[in-house]
Amino acid sequence: MTPSRERDDLLDLIDGFIEGRIEINDAERLKQRLAKDDKARLTYIEYLDLYSEILKDVGHQRHACESLSAKSFSESLHRRSRVIALAATVSACSVVVLLFGLIFWNLMSSRDDLLTESANVTPQEEFIVIGDQVGRQTPVVTGQQIEVGPEIRKFHLHNGIRCTVQGPAQLRFLSQSVLVLNHGVFVAHVPENAIGFRVQTPHVNVVDLGTTFGVAIESDGHSEVHVFEGTVSTGAASSTSEEPRTLLKAGQTFRRTREGNSEVVHELQTDRFGSGLHQLYGIQQLAGEIQVLAVAPPSSRPGKLVSDSAILLIPEKEDVELMQDLKIIPPTLGVLSKAEECIESVLPSGTQCSSVLLHSQFQSRGAPLAGTIRFDQPILGLVISTEGLFESDPFFARSDMEYPQWSEVVEKKLSRGSLVGFMGGTDRGDVIHVHEDQRTLSVKLIAGNGNLDQIRVLLKSPDSPESN
Repeated sequence: MTPSRERDDLLDLIDGFIEGRIEINDAERLKQRLAKDDKARLTYIEYLDLYSEILKDVGHQRHACESLSAKSFSESLHRRSRVIALAATVSACSVVVLLFGLIFWNLMSSRDDLLTESANVTPQEEFIVIGDQVGRQTPVVTGQQIEVGPEIRKFHLHNGIRCTVQGPAQLRFLSQSVLVLNHGVFVAHVPENAIGFRVQTPHVNVVDLGTTFGVAIESDGHSEVHVFEGTVSTGAASSTSEEPRTLLKAGQTFRRTREGNSEVVHELQTDRFGSGLHQLYGIQQLAGEIQVLAVAPPSSRPGKLVSDSAILLIPEKEDVELMQDLKIIPPTLGVLSKAEECIESVLPSGTQCSSVLLHSQFQSRGAPLAGTIRFDQPILGLVISTEGLFESDPFFARSDMEYPQWSEVVEKKLSRGSLVGFMGGTDRGDVIHVHEDQRTLSVKLIAGNGNLDQIRVLLKSPDSPESN
């Protein structure tokens, strides 16, 4: 396919997506193009830039008119090297503004209506704010300014986005896809179906491309964007700026001073976002020698992820529906210190759950590591055996991290699990305790002699029935 035809094909796919007529196969093709092609992502981002600017002007007005095609957009874009110039030209034409206002409204409201109905709230109440740890839900109306004091608030949007705000903060949702953050510390996890979520700040605009990221806005105008997973695009907030957009990947930070100076560095200040990240991952309290990894390591295979100072907690997949029964250790067994105490049960097919992985492998340490975690959702079960971990990997394994391979474990006669030795062998001296509330887990792990200690903790999904 020639470059010209490839461009036309991309624009046709975008047209179909915007107009709500895209077929499943074409939607998958668009998803793959955006995942693999930087130029395609930038074209998509330019659309989002345009829609965002127009949304400010026309709000949520509905007008009966014809849609403007992506190819028309492409012709204008070809004549201008910057999308800002295009946005200014389009904004100058009131008719075109109304056209794009309708397109954007149709795109967003078609999702909002469906999700609002499933959440059993009225259409104007498009978001749910979870204001406390017991799960009380308070509706928030689009456009409402929200003030957050010296606390952490957790937001759950109907399109699946989960986010936290650490105060003092001031924010406002223009839609499910656009947030205005005036100041505060914000962290969000954006699922694939909500790619394109935008955060507008006084100095920086952030467009999500399917990720977990944080934004910190200080009162003096200093801004930072941290990417913990996936990719985001950042750019200047000013519509007259000629500064090109920057793509940030996991482990990178974008900083901008009040004076407008910016830089990209390969480091993360996870302490700054730690409390918000913990809440985002469903962790209410953390004690002892456990460390949450905000950025997934490249590998958890033997010898690739060692620590003599901490048990590492790695968030895995969320809201997974089991397609078959899964053997687990139920949370009702209390304290486990011997293999014969590990009486397996079954988590039935159809169960919806999320997963976190506890990982430990010592470099030279001889003494055990210990810690306690309290989750905000009930523990459904634990997977602690080598065999069980391999069997559950297809459900919960992250796509951006290597996991231990069966051959390297079997050939070296190592254990990947905890408490129970390889193939039901001798005990290892580990202790696992699920407390009576079935939300709190304490562990003591001894991962020496080349062995791994891994525990997969399965939690009830926040969206599943009776999860609060």
